Order: sequence, then structure tokens, then C-alpha cells
Amino acid sequence: MKRLVSLILCLSLALSVTIAYADLSTNEQSIGEVSAESKKLSDQKIVETAKRLEVLNKKVSNGQVNPMSDPQIPPSKILSTSGYIAQPDNSTCGPTSAHNLLLSWGKNISIDTLKKDLGYNGQTPFGDAWKTTLNNYTNSTYYVVTWSPSQTTIWNAFVGDTIDGHPFILDTHMSSENGYLEGYSGSTWWHYVTGIGYSGYNLNSDNSKYGIYFDPYDGRVGTFGQHSLELPKWVKLVSERGIVW
Repeated sequence: MKRLVSLILCLSLALSVTIAYADLSTNEQSIGEVSAESKKLSDQKIVETAKRLEVLNKKVSNGQVNPMSDPQIPPSKILSTSGYIAQPDNSTCGPTSAHNLLLSWGKNISIDTLKKDLGYNGQTPFGDAWKTTLNNYTNSTYYVVTWSPSQTTIWNAFVGDTIDGHPFILDTHMSSENGYLEGYSGSTWWHYVTGIGYSGYNLNSDNSKYGIYFDPYDGRVGTFGQHSLELPKWVKLVSERGIVW
């Protein structure tokens, strides 16, 4: 009987360790190189995207979009996630989210290659390597790194990038103070996900606006795949790092 109890206890402890370590990293995520030029590019995109969406924003009144507003910016839109995969282990949410993003550009880059490009060292640092890597494989200058984005910038990223047809990266720190993505609770994790859409653009209330994302982690019930989260909740989640959009 004692041996049976000991066995059950060992199994319970093993399971609890698996759940606690589940995704990602419970240790503070490292910071990669950040240049003044990178910040300049981020500031430029923030201004340019805001101006680009300003016309439509002015046409929103009484919770409805003016029928004459730009038809390219519908009240909601979600990009295809065909081919998106789950991360192969507990710590490669960054490279996997990058892999999934690049699939939407028609590029199939291996997780191992992206680990090297992003400076993976057991976790994936947040910094300029993200911009360099994504722009290199997309042969563009589309992506910038924005630290601690405002609620307006987060929303403009969800809307602006989605209508461009391009996903983007969100680097979150989940905790009891910052809040949690779908399927997480009770601990603290650093975790990358991919922004793939939005809803509620035609509504005035920020709590009625949602950022839609794809989570690559399948080690907890209800985490993997497409989810949505109210706009205000994103602010704290990405406040300690940011977005690549």
C-alpha cells in the first residue's frame, strides 16, 4: 500500500512539473540588441499606420461604420492559418510563431533555421533580430519592432497588418498582474503568439474590439490554435516587451 501511495505521489509530482513548465519559459525572457535606427523605423510605422487608418476612424459614429468607408477595412477579418503548426517543445514558441507567420508569405522556413536567426538560447530574445529575420525572408522592409506599444498602436497593428494580408508577432508576459491568454492561469509565462486578425472595428467600445491570434502551444487544454482577446487586455500582456509588426 505504501509503495502504491508513493507511486501515485511521484506521478502527481511529475505531472505538476509538466504543467508548471508548460510553455515556454517561466524565467524572465532575455533582451536582444535594440538600435536607435530600429526605434526610428518603429516610430515611423506608428505614425504612418495611424494616418492610413484615420479616414476610416473618423467615419465611425454611433457604433456603425459609414457605408462610404473603405471597403478594404471590414468590421472584422481573419487571415488564413492553413499549414500553421504547433511548437515542437516547450520553449520554441518564438521560432514556431515566426515559421507560421512566414507561411502566410509563402515561405516555409524550418524551426531550426529560425532558432539560429532569432538568437534562440533556450528561449528567444526580443529585439532587432526579429525585424532582420522577418524582413530578410519576406524580402521586404515591412516589419518593425515596437516596444511597450500603446493600446492604439496594438489595435492599428491588428487592423493594419491584417488588411495588408500579413500576420505579426506579439511577445507576451502572462501573470496574475498582466492577465492571461486563452488556456493559461495561475503562474507566469513568457510566450510568443501570432496576430492574425481582428473584430469589432465598427464598434465604439474598446471592450468590443478583439485582437485575434494563433497560439502554437498545444501542451495545455485550450491553448493551441485561433483565439480572440479584448483589446484592452493586450496592453499589459505586451507591455514588458512588445510586437513585431
